[in-house]
Amino acid sequence: MKISKMEIDGFRCFNHFEISFEDDLTIIVGENDAGKTSLLDCIKVLTHNKPVERDDFSYGKNELKISITIEDYVFEKEYKLEGDEISENIFIAKPTIEYIQHLKELLHSEDFDLEQEDSINLIKNTAKTFGLTVRTTSRIDNLHQNLLE
Repeated sequence: MKISKMEIDGFRCFNHFEISFEDDLTIIVGENDAGKTSLLDCIKVLTHNKPVERDDFSYGKNELKISITIEDYVFEKEYKLEGDEISENIFIAKPTIEYIQHLKELLHSEDFDLEQEDSINLIKNTAKTFGLTVRTTSRIDNLHQNLLE
């Protein structure tokens, strides 16, 4: 898995910050105290459940949000500072708009055959991903229709 994009707001020196990563390799360079370590710490907050501390909030801000796009999904977490207490919202994982558009086009395609094993597996896996109940007895045409809706 590779990170394609990060959005950070309210974490240390990052306010309304967005960075896109190259497909092959991205090298982060900068002066001391420019935010290189903070960028890595943001990744750790989402991928390693690194705790957020009071000093992680940007000066004068009481909210912070970190969002990372990995392949077809966006993962995000938000925190609020109230006095000395830090509360965190639930970890959210949602498909990218591009991925949803791709699925819509694929599932609406006239070439999409509900009887091919690859298509059946795609429908079952996608249905599970979006929280639909998938059983061994589930009808593929019903799952397909539910996904389209």
